[in-house]
Amino acid sequence: MKVAPSPCPPRPLPDPKLPETGSVFELTQALRQEQEEQQRAEVARQQQHLQEQQRQETRQQQQRRASLSRQAQAWLQGLDPHSEEGLWFEEFSYAYESKLEAAIDYLEALREARA
Repeated sequence: MKVAPSPCPPRPLPDPKLPETGSVFELTQALRQEQEEQQRAEVARQQQHLQEQQRQETRQQQQRRASLSRQAQAWLQGLDPHSEEGLWFEEFSYAYESKLEAAIDYLEALREARA
C-alpha cells in the first residue's frame, strides 16, 4: 500500500527567538524586541568606532605636540637672545607660562603661515 503525499507542505521549524504559539501581539512584540536589540548593538558598534577614532586623534595630537616641543627646544637653544628675533621673542614670550610654550606656538604659527 502506497502512502499518498500530504496536501499540506511541511511546517518550517520555529524560530527559537519567537514564541511557538501566541497571538499576533506576542509575535509583534518579539519582533520589535529583536529589532531594538539589533539597533542597540549597532549603536554600541558606532560608539566604539567613534571612541577609537577619538583615541587615534588624541594620540596623533600628542605625537605632534611632542615633535613640536623637541623642535621648539632646539630652536630656543639656537636663538641668540640679543638678535632682533631673540629680542622680539623675549617680549612675545611674556604672555606664556614658559618660553617653551611660547616657542611651540611661534613655530606652529610659522609653519601655518608657510603652508
